[in-house]
Amino acid sequence: MKNPYKFIEEKLKMLFERFPKANIRYEHRESTNTHVVEITPLFFYNNDSYRVIETEIEDEFEVLFPAETIIFISEDSLNKISNPNIEHLGERKGKVCIIQTTHIQFFNFTNISPKYFGENNYALAA
Repeated sequence: MKNPYKFIEEKLKMLFERFPKANIRYEHRESTNTHVVEITPLFFYNNDSYRVIETEIEDEFEVLFPAETIIFISEDSLNKISNPNIEHLGERKGKVCIIQTTHIQFFNFTNISPKYFGENNYALAA
């Protein structure tokens, strides 16, 4: 039987490959033996394709690890993740996520000087 952490790690990697623009964070709470998975933005959490996969993960987890609990939350949940053990971040301001077959790489553009982008003027003419 697999370790619950390894099981979740594999499933979250698969989930991120399927939904690369989602933000997926995981935290294990030892005091309650609960595994919390956060999916944001809310669009992904409410997506029917995502919900099918989430249900499959929950069902498999409950069979393999009946003494432990897994819950999935999103940004509107009362539960929050404060110390993530795993993060797959696809949509972050100033970052671009590149997914290749062998690895995932992030590029941070927040420190690039605005002089390289020029000035954007979105005024509309009447």
